Amino acid sequence: MAKLDETGQQRWLQIAMDHADPVIGPVPTRCLRKSIIVGRLLTPKEMMIDPADRGRLNHIPFLNRLNAWWWQMKEDGWLKRATREQKEILVRDLNLVTRIIKELQA
Repeated sequence: MAKLDETGQQRWLQIAMDHADPVIGPVPTRCLRKSIIVGRLLTPKEMMIDPADRGRLNHIPFLNRLNAWWWQMKEDGWLKRATREQKEILVRDLNLVTRIIKELQA
């Protein structure tokens, strides 16, 4: 799928906000993506997600959570407060990330 230029992004963001539900908020991301592909805002019925469709499992949400966690740790001053032992434990626990990277590079 082609990426939207800045004008297209602004247009679709405005559409999402204009059609926001007072309780739920703006058009959900998955529905907005489907609408962009079709080229028009889909009706609520068209936007209903099949309960059997759980989407594709990928790594991005997990990496985003890890990144958000790390930034929160830094914002809270953990790096400055942590003892050497606490840092060593965290390094040990995060070694699984290094192992995954090595497997991908093999």
